[in-house]
Parts: sequence; C-alpha cells; structure tokens
Amino acid sequence: KETHHKAIPEEQMNEMRTNLQHLPDRERRFAALLCYTGMRLEEILGLRWEDLDFLKREIHIQRAVIHPKRNKPEIKPPKTKTSRRTIPLAAPLIPLLQPTGEKGFILGGETPLSYQQQKKSFDKIRRTFHLEDYTAHDFRDTCATEWQEAGMPLGTISHLLGHATTTVTEKCYVKF
Repeated sequence: KETHHKAIPEEQMNEMRTNLQHLPDRERRFAALLCYTGMRLEEILGLRWEDLDFLKREIHIQRAVIHPKRNKPEIKPPKTKTSRRTIPLAAPLIPLLQPTGEKGFILGGETPLSYQQQKKSFDKIRRTFHLEDYTAHDFRDTCATEWQEAGMPLGTISHLLGHATTTVTEKCYVKF
C-alpha cells in the first residue's frame, strides 16, 4: 500500500492535460509544469522566465523557493548538486505557459508566491481535477512512471528528476 509516493492514474492525467487551457494563467502554468516536467514543487516555484529557452526548448533549473516559516518565501539553490540541471521544454507545455515575454517568477511575478498563494493555487488545481488525494510530489512519480512506460532509460529519468543515481528513481519513483 503506497502512502508516500503514488502515481496519478492515466485517465485522470489525460483529462487534466486535455483541460489545462481552461484554468486561469497562474494555475494553468502551475499544473502544466507539474504534468510535463517532473520538477519538484520548490523548483517550479523558483522558476523564472529567464530560465526558459524557447528556441532551444530547454528549462534551466537554477533555484528553489521554500517556505520555512510558512508564508514568507525564501530563495535558495536547488536541493542537491544534480538538482541544478537542464531539462527539455516539452512541446505541449509551450502554449500552456503563454503569454510569455514577462520577467520574474513564472508563478509569482517580481517575487515568488507566498505559502498561502501557492497552497491556494494548488488546492484549486486539485479540486478542479478531482485530485484531492494527491500531492505535488505525486506528479513527479507520475512523470517518472509515464517516461518509464514509454521506454525512456532509467538513467535519463534520473537526470530529469535531478537524482544523482538511478537507485532512488527506481525504488521510490517509477511505479509499475
């Protein structure tokens, strides 16, 4: 019985991906990044427009945003050395991030989202798609599982998730 990491069922992910464009900008971008990147929540919160290279179709993960005292965001380096990485900017993700050309944090503007703002946005996403039993971290498991089922090598999945080795990826993330 899974309690910590679980993948979201394929039908729910397909429904979500099909209907992302109906969400307000912040929630659409937030949900799209969860669905297509396998990024940690704090990496998504730390993502700035300058970290996206639309020409090369790359996302450069440079920072994380945490909330150690609940509401006030704190900008820090990514979780580990291998968490600072470049991942592909998936084609379906590009239109969901529109409009582009803005500056600052993708989800916050000049400053990162506060704890309450990110919680409110994520709760709205969960209610909209009936995912109340899932966490933001479960989207990482879902991406890893989908990539594995599509035939992606475990080493590549580990890199995309920011893991130093395939051990954690295999034991905790990829669901069969």
